[in-house]
Amino acid sequence: MKEGKPIGNYRRILQREYLNKVTNFVLNPPPATSHDVIAVCRYQLKELDKGIKDYLSRYPNADLMTRAHLQSCSDIIGEALKAVYSKTAK
Repeated sequence: MKEGKPIGNYRRILQREYLNKVTNFVLNPPPATSHDVIAVCRYQLKELDKGIKDYLSRYPNADLMTRAHLQSCSDIIGEALKAVYSKTAK
């Protein structure tokens, strides 16, 4: 297959909701949240970003909505991780 399958609207909504929940959790963890739990969530975000970048490189001709959605998700992940690391560096 020369093109990746398009990601449908409902799947994009579900993926954005998951991403919003994980990034919000990492950025504003509930009080007394274990550092291990936060570390696992950060790890999941990094792995998700790797998967997104891999998909985009394997399927550069994927449809516009899929590419835009995945690039937006990757941007959100990058910004969230940057914010987390700037908070912990202080």
